[in-house]
Amino acid sequence: MRNLVASLLVVAGLFGVVWCGWLVYQDAMGYEQASAALAERMTLGHGILDRLELWVTGHNELMPLEQQRVRFEQHGLDALTGFLGLSLLSLLVARFVAQAEAIFLLTLLAISLVALIVGVFTPAMMIQATREIPLTGGEMVFYYKAKGIFTTITTLLSEQGNYLVGLPLLLFSLVLPVVKTLIMLLVVVWRHHLSIRALKMIQKLGKWSMTDVFVIAFLLAFFAGNSDEFLKAQLLPGIYLFLLYALLSIWISGRLMGRLITLEQR
Repeated sequence: MRNLVASLLVVAGLFGVVWCGWLVYQDAMGYEQASAALAERMTLGHGILDRLELWVTGHNELMPLEQQRVRFEQHGLDALTGFLGLSLLSLLVARFVAQAEAIFLLTLLAISLVALIVGVFTPAMMIQATREIPLTGGEMVFYYKAKGIFTTITTLLSEQGNYLVGLPLLLFSLVLPVVKTLIMLLVVVWRHHLSIRALKMIQKLGKWSMTDVFVIAFLLAFFAGNSDEFLKAQLLPGIYLFLLYALLSIWISGRLMGRLITLEQR
């Protein structure tokens, strides 16, 4: 009875996690689109015309875009907080209320899979180059770009035709993590068929994963962007969820590798 109640609470919490993940994606995309529109209006040509119009009519077209961007940013932070809070609550229920380790591992796997999917498709970082132009009385945007993991891969494959780099990134940073998570899910669900071969496959897949490489690359780009006087880099929710997946994946793999050691010693 206790496990049934805990399972129902965990399922309800996971539904909330999925819903918050969807909200994180929507708000991040809205923030990125509003930022792109704002950057477009702040380019040299548009910026001069907008400031002349503001000087003549007193009307500023940039204000609605800025308000929209701030609203999306706040909603996105609330959704991300809800995602993390519900994830933690679900894990606590699965760990301390339920008496089965399988429920805890399944909860970890479900949260990590949602974090992976949302993290891959959600914008991860925004970079823009600005400089103050005395003629306009304000900053002008010379370069703007928002990137996520999936958009980076699609840019390499479809826009640049760089299959030598794009295909390995697609395989090692998206396909293999999903396959690894599904194998771990099968190992946990069908415990009677737990085998050394399946666990060793998980171990090998983990060596080929590039999730940590992607996280480090985005963080390096972030710090490099902020070190320049005219560049501004901003981390977006996608990188946080992708980092969460990487950490949870390491945690789950470590627990399952403990089983592998136990099986090999028998």
